[in-house]
Amino acid sequence: MNKYQGRQTVANASFFSTFITTTKDGKKRPSIRFYRYFTMILIHLLFVLSFVADIQVIEGDITGSRMLGFHLADPFITTEVILSRGQLPINLLIGTFTILAFYMLFAGRAFCSWVCPYNFFGEFAERLNAKLVSKKIIKKREFDTKIRYIFLLAFWILS
Repeated sequence: MNKYQGRQTVANASFFSTFITTTKDGKKRPSIRFYRYFTMILIHLLFVLSFVADIQVIEGDITGSRMLGFHLADPFITTEVILSRGQLPINLLIGTFTILAFYMLFAGRAFCSWVCPYNFFGEFAERLNAKLVSKKIIKKREFDTKIRYIFLLAFWILS
């Protein structure tokens, strides 16, 4: 992507062109998006290798894992476990507080954009939706973002 020669955004650029950026002096280098996807793939590859080859750098999955001996747990999953079991496992609480500290230091969206695979699938679905809307195969719909709180409550109740 060359943002210096014209107005080009991720929405109107091809998928692979967004992994390379052009500097003011015309040199090409990897973009931040390239590094995000590289980090995402590397972390998930480490999860697979910890299971297949017993490389114990990262063990578990995205919702609850251990990285170099430190417990990590998703706060939402922690609330679900506490609601469903009625217990407070100490390792789960340690992992949750570790993640909450990370969220406070680096902002919660850093995890979603650099680690969570939903980001990749969300971007793919957004491009697919835009293409289908432009070809008039489907209608453009607005989604009320406040409905996420209903889903949050529903999952807690189902726990």
